[in-house]
Amino acid sequence: MKRFCLLLLTSMLSLPVLAASFDCSKTKAEDERAICKTPELSTLDETMAAHYKRTAQLLASYPARLKAFRQNQQEWIKERARCGDTVACLKQAYLMRISWLAQPLHFYSGTWANARYSMTVLVQAESNRPLVRLYLAPRKADKLLLMELQARFVDAAHNSQEGQDAVQLTPAFSKAYQQYEGLCSAVSLNFTRDDEAYLTSNENCPLFRDAGDETLRFIAPAYDYSPPP
Repeated sequence: MKRFCLLLLTSMLSLPVLAASFDCSKTKAEDERAICKTPELSTLDETMAAHYKRTAQLLASYPARLKAFRQNQQEWIKERARCGDTVACLKQAYLMRISWLAQPLHFYSGTWANARYSMTVLVQAESNRPLVRLYLAPRKADKLLLMELQARFVDAAHNSQEGQDAVQLTPAFSKAYQQYEGLCSAVSLNFTRDDEAYLTSNENCPLFRDAGDETLRFIAPAYDYSPPP
């Protein structure tokens, strides 16, 4: 998918006995009972379910990505349960989840790699901003090359530089690679296909110049970041 296509969402009416993601007549969980009896929470649940469905539809042809996305949702539901019947806690959980689900980067979230580099890119749950970690291969903790100082997802329609969906970042280099700090001020991961992307940098940066260095393949989906050993 070269471009992340936004699907039109149908307006959903708030129902008194049925939240969008579960059947209120069958629930026994404390948090779900609170959602069912609180109109504001029920409406938030419907909004969340609509965002979840939209992304799941985009991932439908990619079983591994869809499976990982569903697992992430199940983990969030377990985390939501910790709120119990506290309405304020549940409301905050829903608002954060809706913001996270609305991010278009989820289609590309995961590990991308070639013979020289391994990159993880995903949306952080707390800030809803892209997380980027670029390692030299083989991927190990002491081979972290750079991370994001600032990063944003830019869809193809608004990417005047490359004309493709991309994550554009201002990099922060690890201590071992500080020699690139003044030279490499901008890095971009550009998605050319569902399973292929390439790295570019500003003109004075010596990185990603050799043949084959810049092209990465999609390896595995990830919606939570786990640093390597």
